[in-house]
Amino acid sequence: MIHYSCDRCNKAINAEEEIRYVVRIDVQLAIGDRDNDQIDEASLAELEEMLDEIDAPSDEFTELANAKTFDLCSQCYSEYIDNPLAIETIGLGFSKN
Repeated sequence: MIHYSCDRCNKAINAEEEIRYVVRIDVQLAIGDRDNDQIDEASLAELEEMLDEIDAPSDEFTELANAKTFDLCSQCYSEYIDNPLAIETIGLGFSKN
């Protein structure tokens, strides 16, 4: 039997008795915000030249595109869905008029 544990709280997850959630995060470098109409022949030639120089993925390239997979229990999944970047909300101290 495969052992699963929540990557957030480290709780053991029994896949036969409870739900296990898998979160996949894919981070990629945003090369530019150009529209397809703005790409000209010079840009295509430059891109083709860059592609020709790539023989094998280098460490620099693998740092630009990164994918991670995490197992979450039900409780951590609920918290993740509500606040995926784990940003704390600032409580504004309003008076009770």
